[in-house]
Amino acid sequence: MEVSPSALRGVVGGMLLLGFLACRAHADLLTWSNPAGGDFLNAANWTPPKIPGTNDIVVFDLPGPYEVTWSGNATGHSFRVTQGTVTWNLNGKTFGVNRYSTNSVGTVGTTADLTITNGTVIRMNAGYLSSFAYSFKLKGAGTAMRLLAGGKYLDAYYTEYGAGTTLLLDGAGAEYSNGGMYSRECKGTIIVTNGAYLNGYGGWTIQTGADLRFSGAGERGYLAITSMAPGSSLRVDNGAGVKTRTTSNNQTIDGTLTLDDGRLFFYYNAGGSLLLRAPAVLQGRGQVEYKTIEQAGAALRPGGAGGYGTLAILGDLTNSTGTGVMEIEMGGAGAGEYDRLTVAARPPGSAGQATFGGTLKLTLAEGYTPADDDAFDILDFVSCGGPFDAIEFPGGAYWFWNTNDLYTTGVIRYEIPAALPAPAAVAASDAAYLNRIVVDWEPVVGATGYEVWRSLANDSATANLLAAVEESPFTDVTPVPDTTYYYWLKATNAYLVSAFSLSDAGSSLSDLPVPAAPQDVAAGDGDYMQQGRVWITWSAAADAIGYQIWRNASNDLATASLLGASAAPGFADTAVTVGVTNFYWIRGTNELYIGAFSLPDSGWMAPPAPFEIVWSNPAGGDYDDPANWTPGWIPGPTNRAVFSITPEPYTV
Repeated sequence: MEVSPSALRGVVGGMLLLGFLACRAHADLLTWSNPAGGDFLNAANWTPPKIPGTNDIVVFDLPGPYEVTWSGNATGHSFRVTQGTVTWNLNGKTFGVNRYSTNSVGTVGTTADLTITNGTVIRMNAGYLSSFAYSFKLKGAGTAMRLLAGGKYLDAYYTEYGAGTTLLLDGAGAEYSNGGMYSRECKGTIIVTNGAYLNGYGGWTIQTGADLRFSGAGERGYLAITSMAPGSSLRVDNGAGVKTRTTSNNQTIDGTLTLDDGRLFFYYNAGGSLLLRAPAVLQGRGQVEYKTIEQAGAALRPGGAGGYGTLAILGDLTNSTGTGVMEIEMGGAGAGEYDRLTVAARPPGSAGQATFGGTLKLTLAEGYTPADDDAFDILDFVSCGGPFDAIEFPGGAYWFWNTNDLYTTGVIRYEIPAALPAPAAVAASDAAYLNRIVVDWEPVVGATGYEVWRSLANDSATANLLAAVEESPFTDVTPVPDTTYYYWLKATNAYLVSAFSLSDAGSSLSDLPVPAAPQDVAAGDGDYMQQGRVWITWSAAADAIGYQIWRNASNDLATASLLGASAAPGFADTAVTVGVTNFYWIRGTNELYIGAFSLPDSGWMAPPAPFEIVWSNPAGGDYDDPANWTPGWIPGPTNRAVFSITPEPYTV
């Protein structure tokens, strides 16, 4: 008889379940009861008094601190450290737990602290047939597990590290392994240091809030990264190396990768690819080895924060999206005084080609100003497959930077130009303002400031420096009214001062004319195109720089009140009642005077537009003529146009 694969899986699964239930049927729950600590294999230390056996569950729930020692190898079905501070000193022995078990340190709402030293905790009969229901868990913010001085936890299987938990591997021989399966949740902090090793070859899901740190000379870890979420971080420093891989040979990173004299490399010789998506960050000093690194909106920060250094990529760097930023900081032109990015071949398959894209952002360290002809070797590559889409230069003086060699030798050079051009289009106001003259000009590329010069004669040799300003315009508040002055501008920066610009004459007034009365005042009369207001217009009045709007319910100027002000002809009166007529007057104003009233005009606000606009011209006519409709409004997108005139015909 042929058995289908699905039926076979069902049979095998049933046998495993029956075997598991048979094991659990004889399990005892043993709780550690000696607050002074003692031997794991002493029945007197347990409640009920029994030496733990293969199928038993052991629980540590005393507040501690206390130390549990092993006088020999031991077994148990599973363990739980639910609270308190406990140290397991295995004395070179092994504590084996059943592969069909859930082991945990801490609980939700309760912290626990477990230290394992000088021995091995291991899952017995480790293999891929374990159910996803069984795992090792760190739970409860503040919970910690430490593996010290030869302490090992091997084959931990489906692991979970809750938010706020800490896994510390500290010391030679300290090792943690998640057993070739999967990290279902990684939100806590994991620290590997002083010769310890983390073997995370089971498809890690590094979630927001997770913080992984590897430190110390040599290979300190192996991570099969399934995903790395925004807000997570992985740091490799002080000579540490971490190898990575995924089942697909492609890794997608959305978190932050930081190197500080560290190395991050793909496990297989074929290399694999690293996709860095926004808001991912790759930063620091060290070496990253992949066949391809794709920058897709992420930030590359050679050197990282707090110092300068080289970020070395072994493989190809690509940017197919034209997004992301590469940040280079410069604190000097000497070796080691600025950040660098290098791209070299990593056999097999890569050529050390750099295709940049995105934005190159150059910044200067605080207090540092480059000197003329300073060179910065910021990029090194075997070949360049494409330039940056944009470059942001420090100080805005982009024309001081020579990038002619950027995509051949990777060098940029700071070059001070021989001169700054003089400002153009200088314009001084002519009798436009009272007791002041306003001077305007076009900005000069490369200038960080301007000098304003003035004279009573049109001769720059007689001019005096009036002010130093950062930008246009400049207001001269010192002129004698009704006197003509001549103005020149010079552009400046930290190195250069331009020649004089061309001059322009200006003058101010000691008095202003009274504004004329505005003409052609017109207020809306039920205009359906001005819903919610009465729109008032008028002609500009001579010598006016502003206007007052007055209103009264009757045509009586003596009792009118000031409604508002406007800098230009035109005002919307929204404080009105539908269908109520008001009268409006306008007055011109300037810095000294308020002019005469205009003639009045009346206006009123139409009611809300009806849904139906009815054709009312039996002779026909233009659809776009409001005189042909009742009410007199051309139908809009929210109206229904109704044609109901009889007899016919007529043409619209």
